[in-house]
Amino acid sequence: MKVVCVNVGKDTIFRKYGYTMKLLSSLNRNSKRDWTFECIAASEYPGWWAKMEIFPAKERTIYLDLDTVITGNIDFLFDYDGPFCIRRNPWPNCGWCDASLMSIAPGFGENIAKEFAAAPTEIMRAFRSDQELLSQMVPQADTWQDFAPGKTASYKADRLDHGPGDACIVAMHGTPKPHEYPAAWIKEFWR
Repeated sequence: MKVVCVNVGKDTIFRKYGYTMKLLSSLNRNSKRDWTFECIAASEYPGWWAKMEIFPAKERTIYLDLDTVITGNIDFLFDYDGPFCIRRNPWPNCGWCDASLMSIAPGFGENIAKEFAAAPTEIMRAFRSDQELLSQMVPQADTWQDFAPGKTASYKADRLDHGPGDACIVAMHGTPKPHEYPAAWIKEFWR
């Protein structure tokens, strides 16, 4: 079992504020399972496109965006044993998934890797993000909202200014980033 994040680029905001170490620290505090941790820090692909290097997974892989705030026990992530689980986008009119949290079975995504490797520049121009690409390539993916209802949330879409409620994983997608939020509860968990 492996947990992976992406932190590519020389001078990213993620490096400046220690996002990788804060994610690892949060994982250690909130899981009793055995897992290894990997941060993809160098990639031939820019930004979020570095996630494509995860496919196909060699072992069960949990992917988390660096701007994720873990607020409770996350062992439910390791209980999923299907081929691929991703968050349904919290914005109802958005046409693609939220790839801030994924579980990928061993061997899953060979077609994704092959298609992307065959024409990465063209794909990165044609799709706004990895999320849009994954939504097209895996349209019937399992979702965390169905597998573990209420365990994941979006800070913005779920309006979590006053706390995470029952959510154990909070996506802080977009801007501002966790180090910029004034909410005291974020500082409590994001350390």
